[in-house]
Amino acid sequence: MLDKQIETSPIRNFRKLSLLFSISIVFLSIMVLLGWLLNISVLKSISPNWVSMKVNTALCFLLMGISLILINHDKTPQPDILRKIFFPTIIGIVIFTGVISLIQYIFNLNFGIDEIIYKDDINLIGTSNPGRMAPSTAICFILFGVSFLFIKYQKKWNPVFFQSLSLVSGTFSFIGLMSYLFETEKGYGVMGFTGMAFHTSCCFILMTLAILFSCPDLGMMKPISGTSSASKTFRVLFPIGISLLIGLGWFHLKAEQYGVFERNYGDVFQVIILIFVAGIIFWISTHSLSKKEELIAENEQRYRTLFNVSPVGIMLTNEKGIIIEINNAISKMVQYSRLELIHNDVRMLIPLENRNNVDENIKRILGGETLYHTSVNKRKDGTFCTVELTETSFTLPDKSIGILTVANDITERKKAEDELKESVQNLSDIAFMQSHQVRAPIAQILGLINLFKFEEPNDPVNAEILTHLKKSANSFDKIIYKITEKTNVIERQ
Repeated sequence: MLDKQIETSPIRNFRKLSLLFSISIVFLSIMVLLGWLLNISVLKSISPNWVSMKVNTALCFLLMGISLILINHDKTPQPDILRKIFFPTIIGIVIFTGVISLIQYIFNLNFGIDEIIYKDDINLIGTSNPGRMAPSTAICFILFGVSFLFIKYQKKWNPVFFQSLSLVSGTFSFIGLMSYLFETEKGYGVMGFTGMAFHTSCCFILMTLAILFSCPDLGMMKPISGTSSASKTFRVLFPIGISLLIGLGWFHLKAEQYGVFERNYGDVFQVIILIFVAGIIFWISTHSLSKKEELIAENEQRYRTLFNVSPVGIMLTNEKGIIIEINNAISKMVQYSRLELIHNDVRMLIPLENRNNVDENIKRILGGETLYHTSVNKRKDGTFCTVELTETSFTLPDKSIGILTVANDITERKKAEDELKESVQNLSDIAFMQSHQVRAPIAQILGLINLFKFEEPNDPVNAEILTHLKKSANSFDKIIYKITEKTNVIERQ
């Protein structure tokens, strides 16, 4: 099961725009249907000299708009009848309508479906068959219908495919829209057939954007919806550039129509303006990227400083144990300079008897485990230091997996702990001597004194008692010496 990706702010905004465009398509289609129902010409064709949107076209847009709204709410639980029956049915109706309309054009047939709901007007502008959608409109509906099926059921496997279908359809409609803006009839009417209406082109462009924005984290939309400086620059400059080019072309056309300047001069003027606009866009892009790079460099320097002055040792190694980077604390810890360690094997810091553990630890870390353990490292002068290590996997700049090691030198602490243990042991020994070993010679001395015959000093027994007293006194003296020696050790610690 794929991990759920965290939605960034651009992704959320794209999804909101997709929903907004979907609602706009539904609204426009309803307005056109009301125009036919109430015979309001401006709703049917915007201008008396433009092609009208047909009833079947408006109905298809209504169904597609509803489908887009459902797609934008795909994360919420949906009833099986909605997911398995309603959605495929309405998409099937749209595709079927487009296919039948194309067949009628290709084979010069009339199945009677064009005016089955509402009779078309007579002598309409740019209409070859009353009530029938344009061939380009039919093709767009077919491509969008297939795209909808992929976005609904296979969007995680074929994102580029349905996005490409949407872009092809959007290109057709964009050509139609530009034909209206630049007053070129050949752009929206082909070979005398019915042309694409102005608001039909607008709805298709909205539909293209709605489909692309509904899955902003997939396919060709992924780099656009990112948080990098390049993604942000594209999101700002691309719509500005497109708008300026269209506006400049339209201004050029109108200036020539109203005699502001002649055609040749107008072409020169347009080239100059294009160069000027391109220069501004490039400057803005360069300035923005330069600011981003300066900020990145400042942050990198800041983190580099924090990395180097950290009192805790930090080391990066690759999956083979080759040292990539260290900070000053590591260098001080093992008494090697940075240049002496970089690109060398980390095993050089491990005593020979412990190097067999390195490969096993690397394998466990690369497997996703985080290790917390104590290690003995060998310094450059041959002495040893004891370090506490926290080791985990880490993604390196080249996208390979490395190991991040955080080391804390506990040599002095270890030494203090060992000395404390020795002191505790000495105190325990002293207590044992005082309670057992000291008591024995004292008891012997007291017992021999009781046996000594003070009234008969020359008794041979007294001589033997004195010999035993001397031995007990010597034993007592040795015990006192040991206690004094252990006490002196504790005082030195």
